[in-house]
Amino acid sequence: MKKLAALLIIISLVIAGCQEAKTILPTEMVKNTPLESINPTPSAEVKAETTIAPTAVKETPKATQAVTVDVVSTLIPKGRVISNLASGKDALIKGDMNKDGISDIALIVEDNADASKERDLVIAFGTTEGSYVQSIYAKEAIMCVDCGGVFGDPLDNLTFSNGSVLLSLYGGSTDRWYYKYRFQYRDNDWYLIGETSGQSRTTDLTSAIELDVNLLTGDFIEKQSNKKGVLIESKRGKKEKQQLTKLADFNNSSDSAPSSDEIVEDASYPCTDELLYIYDLDEVVASFTEFTERTTKLISEHDYDQLYSDIGNCFNTATDKMILEYPQLKSKITKIRSIAEKIISDKWVIEDAISGGGTMWMHNASRSYGVIKFYIFHYGWLSMSDQSEDIDANGYETQLAKLKQNIESAAEWKAFEPEKAADLEKAAQGYVFSMKELQQIFDKSQTMPSVYILEHLSGYSVES
Repeated sequence: MKKLAALLIIISLVIAGCQEAKTILPTEMVKNTPLESINPTPSAEVKAETTIAPTAVKETPKATQAVTVDVVSTLIPKGRVISNLASGKDALIKGDMNKDGISDIALIVEDNADASKERDLVIAFGTTEGSYVQSIYAKEAIMCVDCGGVFGDPLDNLTFSNGSVLLSLYGGSTDRWYYKYRFQYRDNDWYLIGETSGQSRTTDLTSAIELDVNLLTGDFIEKQSNKKGVLIESKRGKKEKQQLTKLADFNNSSDSAPSSDEIVEDASYPCTDELLYIYDLDEVVASFTEFTERTTKLISEHDYDQLYSDIGNCFNTATDKMILEYPQLKSKITKIRSIAEKIISDKWVIEDAISGGGTMWMHNASRSYGVIKFYIFHYGWLSMSDQSEDIDANGYETQLAKLKQNIESAAEWKAFEPEKAADLEKAAQGYVFSMKELQQIFDKSQTMPSVYILEHLSGYSVES
């Protein structure tokens, strides 16, 4: 009996020793595991994992979890692709956007066949299963690829900071502009909580202005460039708080113009309300000429370049003010501005290649910016004034016929200098595409300004 009892005690000790060895094993494995492969899971979760078979472990997604292509593709509609930022990277960011400890994503998508269509902003919340649930699909919330003017795609950056999604846009030509919009998830929805807008002119370093507004508090800061072209604070204050704009309602047509309610005007030129509504360009040029020659003689071609630049600045500022009053114009005006700038730029290359150079075309191109800004203002004004008597269907059809002829002859243009052939071909293709885009915009609005815009942009001063 004593021998049997002793045998049972020995067996019990052996079994206990084996069980103890099993509980020590995970610790020994960790000691021999490289640091970079250790999952930084809280100690409470580590204890739980040591009691579960490895095949049954279900890892909780962390804020640093990588976003796989398969996961993202489920959020992108058919016919759309992820946009590229100015850096060349995908417009896709990660971060805890709803403050639940799980990484979320935001991405910008665009039509892969039409660069003139506005882009969409998609935001999705991460789940504990590692998947994503769409929080919002903001359709046409972001400027199109072709809406940046000569600078090209205006999509500058998309980041996540201070609990908000920050969108940055930049574009223009002689007149440059930029926007920054801050969106935040609050009260179970997405809202625009802050915006920064600015503009400047390449011909005048002292003309830059910026307006930064906290839409949650109404606080704002205005900045204006000094004589050295450096932006310095010029005004600080508080505006009356308005109801926040939901991201679902945010789009290009609801953007504010790149300036404040107190748009800085150049008082040295006769940019008066009376002058703005003079429909005759020659009369406007005569008024500016008369005013300028009181102090300065217009002698050189560069003097006249500056004159047309001043006219353009006058009407461009007036257009920005008009957009503040009629925000529904923003989307269309932005497109027309962008397309017109690209056409003028392409025309510059075409004229130079066909004619073999020459300074006069450079002056013509420079003045074209001012002329187009004059017509764009009147196009917007007539659009909101609903002046049907201004419709010129016959003139529009005549201009379309001329435009079609120019587009057809584009394929036959030959460079005066062989080394410019590649530049000519690229510019001609861009010209054809942009003119067709402009025609589509104007087809439903055949006002005189639209006729003049087409006429001015499609005409050439040299033979093809």
